[in-house]
Amino acid sequence: MFSFDLTTDPWIPVMTRDGRQTVSLRVALLEAHQLLGVALDSPLEAVALFRQVLLPVYLDALFVDARCRYPRTAREWGQLWTAAVLDRRPPWADHGPGEQGPIDAYLDRYRDRFQVFGAHPLAQVAELRTVNGETKPVSVLIASAASGNNVPLFSARTEATPPALSPAEAIRAALATHCWDTAAIKSGADGDPMVRAGKTTGNPTGPLGGIGVVLPLGKTLAQTLLLHVPITSATGFDDRPQWRASPDRDPSARPEWQQRPARGLLDLLTWQARRIRLVPEAGPDGTAVIRRVVLSAGDRMTRLPDEIEPHTAWRMSKNSKEQVPARHTVGQSAWRGMLPMLATAPNNPHGSSPRVLGTIRDVQDQDQLPIDYPLRVLTVGVQYGNQSAVVEDLIVDLLPMPLAALNADSGVYQMVETMVSQADDLRVAANRLGDELRLAAGGEKLPWDKGDRLGDRMVHAFNPVAREVLSRLQRRPDDIDATEELWLAEARRIALIAAEGALNAVPPETFIGRVHSPRDIYRAAAAEARFRAAVRNILGQPVPAGTPSGGA
Repeated sequence: MFSFDLTTDPWIPVMTRDGRQTVSLRVALLEAHQLLGVALDSPLEAVALFRQVLLPVYLDALFVDARCRYPRTAREWGQLWTAAVLDRRPPWADHGPGEQGPIDAYLDRYRDRFQVFGAHPLAQVAELRTVNGETKPVSVLIASAASGNNVPLFSARTEATPPALSPAEAIRAALATHCWDTAAIKSGADGDPMVRAGKTTGNPTGPLGGIGVVLPLGKTLAQTLLLHVPITSATGFDDRPQWRASPDRDPSARPEWQQRPARGLLDLLTWQARRIRLVPEAGPDGTAVIRRVVLSAGDRMTRLPDEIEPHTAWRMSKNSKEQVPARHTVGQSAWRGMLPMLATAPNNPHGSSPRVLGTIRDVQDQDQLPIDYPLRVLTVGVQYGNQSAVVEDLIVDLLPMPLAALNADSGVYQMVETMVSQADDLRVAANRLGDELRLAAGGEKLPWDKGDRLGDRMVHAFNPVAREVLSRLQRRPDDIDATEELWLAEARRIALIAAEGALNAVPPETFIGRVHSPRDIYRAAAAEARFRAAVRNILGQPVPAGTPSGGA
């Protein structure tokens, strides 16, 4: 019989001041104040590990299972922040003399629920079987691995040669599957009354597949977890994470599935979107490896609760006139889509910020966080294809987030909003220049969603300066003028270089031009003049050398 104890065996890669290490769940939480963060190569696994295990263990151990309320004010939240160490009861909780730390005691109490194999395996259903007894290659748990219709380009493997995963690798992949799995048909589980012809149809993607994840990161793993502690008067005592589900009373621990709402934050974070069982076998050295799994349908969420979900921004749907999760865009750096992340005030035209960033704004307003705190945000999204049955693209970025930008009345917010708007206006102007040069050469305009468009290519050159702007605003939020000068000068330089390259590449006949109609005469010189006028209109007149402040 194989065993792997997640509370004591190393399975979580972390970054320390001495380099990368792999530690157990107990070490990761008890020494979180000394760890810089999680160090996983897969961003899908990193987000899943944080949501499915690290955060809910901390919140359940200190608050919900301990029958201790969450902090009700920013000042109480600040008491947790200044304590730094996670394994310590909140000041408002009852304390026993010399008692064991709450996280340490929690992991002892639920140790049998943090096993990869056994009667209550984590994120799995014990003895799960399909109706026809089949298993799947473990590659079905890995978005980047070849499996069925999901065959990445240039993959070195096929479905017939699945990898052999260690228990640590397999459980991390299983957690990611609950968050991001593809949709469509799944094998029918024995004991599931919804199975038809050995299959279950209509399965949605994992719950994170439909949102753009925004995960704030602190200076240490402990601070990252503390940034996610909600400030609320609700106790949440009727909430629970997946591992506290009882097989006798809770279908999430059995083969059958439900369509239901999330009970609360812990239930949402540990949502069991699939039923999974890892099938171990002996490797060459006798230790457990996993090449096969059982994967079937899991719980379906009736709706993603915007009043609970902490990790996505929201926008207003044009069709339904309701708030829907804001998704990240393939090929677009996160700073270009960050305005919904900053929309912490109500009625913001850009949408609503993730709840966790709203909490961070509130505690900073109450001076519980310094205004120059080096907050970063990890953004992760998935683009599916072919009826969401395959993964086409991963969208990942990491940004510095100036805390002052979370206040819509601040000059920092206005600076960021202006930068994002101006960058997009310059993109549109450069695309128009490219179209006019093509028309002047006798060609046709490129469709907005096809081809290598000049502006869409140019906007990527803004990435270094945009990140420098955000970093400067984070470190020196009062020095907006100098940062604005940097942005205006670099944006103008990049835009004019892009135009010069396009003009140098056109054939000679574009300078004579083409007459498309009496009113539509396209020449390279006229196109250049219109582009330069657009740049001046967007960024203002260039600032002469020696002028003390920028102009727009």
